[in-house]
Amino acid sequence: FRSAELRGGTRRVATYQKGANHMETPYVVRVMQQTPTRLWINNPTLGELKRGKDWQVVGATTNPTYSMKMLKNAEMGESVRETLRQVAVEYPDRPGTDMVLEVQKRLVGRLAEEMLPVYRATGGERGLVAIQGNPIRDQDAADMVREALELFEIAPNIIVKVPGNRTALEAFRQLTAMGKNLIVTSCVSLSQEAAYLRAYEEVHGKGNKGPLLFVTSLAGVINDYTNAYCKDHGLSADPDLLGCAGDEFSKRAYAMWKHHGFPGRLMGGGARTCSNFTELVAGEMDATLGCSLLEKLNEEDVPFTNRVEQLAGEADMEQLYGLLPYYRSACTENALNPEEFDQFPPYRFFHDSFVKAWQYVSDEIESERYRMQMQ
Repeated sequence: FRSAELRGGTRRVATYQKGANHMETPYVVRVMQQTPTRLWINNPTLGELKRGKDWQVVGATTNPTYSMKMLKNAEMGESVRETLRQVAVEYPDRPGTDMVLEVQKRLVGRLAEEMLPVYRATGGERGLVAIQGNPIRDQDAADMVREALELFEIAPNIIVKVPGNRTALEAFRQLTAMGKNLIVTSCVSLSQEAAYLRAYEEVHGKGNKGPLLFVTSLAGVINDYTNAYCKDHGLSADPDLLGCAGDEFSKRAYAMWKHHGFPGRLMGGGARTCSNFTELVAGEMDATLGCSLLEKLNEEDVPFTNRVEQLAGEADMEQLYGLLPYYRSACTENALNPEEFDQFPPYRFFHDSFVKAWQYVSDEIESERYRMQMQ
């Protein structure tokens, strides 16, 4: 143990050793070998996923921006555009926003195929691949259930993501009662996380007696929204203080999860910086990071310490609460009721990015359809 000076005081933190073979063993692999923290790779190309397998990632996650990201990617762009053309030909009468899901299914299906041997070799413990449905149509529980069941048909190792909004709570209850593995995504408040964790307990009872459940905690999204809010409102504050807003939110989510003995596992997501991960290391949780961030962690190879239970001091938290009107609600359990989830500013901010990405691919599909008609 060593002492570490933090905002709010001095705490004791466990320092994990690199070990004799640390030069041969990548940082992210050592994290999983020496702590309960597990890593997934987020929105990967096929090439990145193969690198992730070398790093022993648990699985792969995607979100509704995936098709757009792959369309713009130098490695994947042309093959994705060919997929758009195929979908435009096969579904000539369906609107573009519906056809985006078909594109997404095919792209994620390739990731699932790559990870399927891992899934089978580990009895389903590893090798899962996550997909999320149409963000434009996430206000109808029955439709969300139908769509999720369709997504599960892609491959045996698919896990479906549902958004942490009000409507999805009912879809979530139905799907988890069917024994479906789920990730609750877009969680930027303790209220969202607690609502879904309690819904799982209502269906399955205390403990992890049902299907797999992961509930996200999006530190990077909190930081993104904080930066946008400060810019829009001309706010100036200590950048170090503002920069810890997302990490402190995730730490409080973890403290809540531990305090209640909730089922499932938290999944740190939306990571933008190394600290969005390193501040959670040694927690009994999963984290999903992009390939570039995994590479950066391996390159920096810093000794990792148990910081997930080291909370910022109350003075700093009160300063953040005073600066950011949404932040107290994000960090306080039961501050929001389910009817407020959809309009909570950080959630709306993140969800809108999904809708824009989905619409972008829809427009590209319609453009391909038009070009083919003109030929």
